[in-house]
Amino acid sequence: MRAILQSVVGGPGPLIVEHEGRTFFEHCFTITEKHVNNICTKFQNLDILGIEQTTDRSFLILTKKDR
Repeated sequence: MRAILQSVVGGPGPLIVEHEGRTFFEHCFTITEKHVNNICTKFQNLDILGIEQTTDRSFLILTKKDR
């Protein structure tokens, strides 16, 4: 998960992640490693099957429950 999210470090914010119909934001002007770490911490206990990048700075997390 961290690797794909790191692809947006240095880009314009906010960093947006969607999961189970909820949207999580890391509000910022520029996405940093700190913002990626904050998002990863929120989802560390999930059994993640995949992550889809939906725009240049937003992602959708897929878990077993989603399939």
